[in-house]
Amino acid sequence: MPHPFDRDLSYLLPFLGRVVEYAEAQPEPLRGALLAELSGETARWAAIQALLDGAAPDTTPTPKPTPAETPRPGLQPGWTIGPLSPKPTKP
Repeated sequence: MPHPFDRDLSYLLPFLGRVVEYAEAQPEPLRGALLAELSGETARWAAIQALLDGAAPDTTPTPKPTPAETPRPGLQPGWTIGPLSPKPTKP
C-alpha cells in the first residue's frame, strides 16, 4: 500500500536536484554556502522514501563525532576569538 507521501516525494527529490544544480552555477561564497546547506539532503530524503516504501532500517550505529571534530559553525580551528591584549586595569 502506498504511503501518503508518494506524491510529495516525487516533487521533493527533483526539486532538491534543481536547487543543487542552481547552487553549483553560483559564484563563491554563495555557491559554497548553498552546497554546504544542501550537503547530503538528497541522500537523506531518498533514504526516508526507501523506509516509507518498506525498506528495512539500517541498524548500524552511526559514529558520533567527538567534540574536537565538531567545530562550532563559522569557526575554524586555530582561530582566536576576542581581543588578544589583556583588559586594561582600573586605577
